[in-house]
Amino acid sequence: MPFLHPALCRRRITDLTVDELRICSRLPVRLLLLDVDNTLSRHGEKEPAPGVGEWVHRMEQAGFRLLILSNNTKKRVAPFAAKLGLPFLSCCAKPLPLCYLLACHRMGVKRQEAVLIGDQIFTDVLGGCVCHMATVLLEPIEEETGWSFRLRRKWEEPYRQRFGELDHQNKNEKG
Repeated sequence: MPFLHPALCRRRITDLTVDELRICSRLPVRLLLLDVDNTLSRHGEKEPAPGVGEWVHRMEQAGFRLLILSNNTKKRVAPFAAKLGLPFLSCCAKPLPLCYLLACHRMGVKRQEAVLIGDQIFTDVLGGCVCHMATVLLEPIEEETGWSFRLRRKWEEPYRQRFGELDHQNKNEKG
């Protein structure tokens, strides 16, 4: 798989199935690393997006361990993680690999047994790829209004278009 290319691209986290996640890495997947803003909830929202709690429960029932991995502060992430009953790491400085590797160590898994799920290519996906993890790229739940977010999304456009084309080709080959 080419560098910086996610194993899967989906619209929302709730679109991901147990079966898809089980086969998106060479080794059996044991850990799902989850971004918060625009992955599990709207940016800055205190409550998970509709269906996220049920999705988390399904993944846990399927035997996956889950951990929230966020660049946001502990003040933001801790209460959010508590609502889902999940452990977390905050202030991660993604895409730097330290927190990705720390999360795997903390959860007792090899990095190749982890899948990073997030909405940003140059933080979530890049960091996962640097650590040789499978990644899943989601569409953001909502478009952010800040200039830095808009600039990042603009840089992501050609990649997202290419990933969408490859994802569509893969579905046609399988189906």
